[in-house]
Amino acid sequence: MAANASVRGTLTANGYSAQYELTPGKAGENMIMVTVKGTDGQVLDNLSDLEIVPSLTTAGISDIRIKASKQPGGMWHAMVQGMIIPGQWTLGVDAFVTDYDKVEFSGPVEIR
Repeated sequence: MAANASVRGTLTANGYSAQYELTPGKAGENMIMVTVKGTDGQVLDNLSDLEIVPSLTTAGISDIRIKASKQPGGMWHAMVQGMIIPGQWTLGVDAFVTDYDKVEFSGPVEIR
């Protein structure tokens, strides 16, 4: 894998999907870009909020919540500084479809 390669993946929940790209995918600070698609496969560009929730329970790292900022085209951006240990992390994405309705995505991501 290239030294500055990204980690890409798709998380699914309740018919929705969240495509992410985590760069550089190594221990330390990472940039994440997320695009959420609705049950019809179309990009949801009207989400009210999006939070990134990384955890590494084997190291006691949890309860990290990072607010993402909305970008053009339905993308969301955040800087994740808490992924300081290599290993199999759980990447959570909480997408607020409305102010009161949230879709919670979660899946494994390997941090080198």
